Amino acid sequence: SSATCSSVDNSNSAIFGVGSALSNNSGLIMSSSVSSIVPITMTTTTTATTTTTTTTTTDQRNKSIELIDALILAKYLTMIEFDIFAMIEPSELLNQCWSKPEVHHLVPGIMAMINRFNALGAWVSNCILEPNRVRQRASRIEFMIKVAENLRDLNNYASLMAFVSGLNHSAISRLKFTKTLVSKRTQAVLISLEKLMNAEGSFKQYRESLRHANPPCVPYIGVALKDLTFIEDGNPDKIDGMINFSKCKLLNDAISGLQQYQNKPYQLT
Repeated sequence: SSATCSSVDNSNSAIFGVGSALSNNSGLIMSSSVSSIVPITMTTTTTATTTTTTTTTTDQRNKSIELIDALILAKYLTMIEFDIFAMIEPSELLNQCWSKPEVHHLVPGIMAMINRFNALGAWVSNCILEPNRVRQRASRIEFMIKVAENLRDLNNYASLMAFVSGLNHSAISRLKFTKTLVSKRTQAVLISLEKLMNAEGSFKQYRESLRHANPPCVPYIGVALKDLTFIEDGNPDKIDGMINFSKCKLLNDAISGLQQYQNKPYQLT
């Protein structure tokens, strides 16, 4: 699976800069708490009293994430991700403004999705590395994979790719002994998710899965931006002084392909 991890990391970093430090003004807190990625109060069965010691409080904090139902967290993440995705205007998908820092203000929806992707991937890694005990780290890995599995079932490919990237961060890849404590079934699920989001064949498996997915759906926008870049760079605006309508049609098809998913919101309970 190492080859898979490598290709996933490379494909993300080219567009989103996975693992890089986020700017302080991004509005996203890189804390391991759930509230840093889900700005909604989520209740758990844990209780605390004013007499708990510092050690007990730390243990509760380390365990609190796993006490949240993986499906519920995946649903919250999906609703938030869809709201950001729905913000993207068709005009933002022209002229590759997302790759030009001086005009990022013209593509607020795309930049919000990119920042969200980076933050979510970093949060996954931070959550796994936070506990000092090996078994707790293994438990965190299993939990993150369960959430990722639910994200796949919800057709939330954007958050799924962020989770896969976070789970394949170099700091997590070095946790060899920790990974031996992760169940074989969970490891197999991760391998299947890595294969799904692998960049091989221009994201062949992901494209196939997206094509057959029943909306609602949140596509991985990195692939869409890559396609738009190829269309923009690989086709001239004019041919013999005439507007290249073939290029216009290619751009229209690519943008319409994203819009069809924006028009079908989630109805999750």
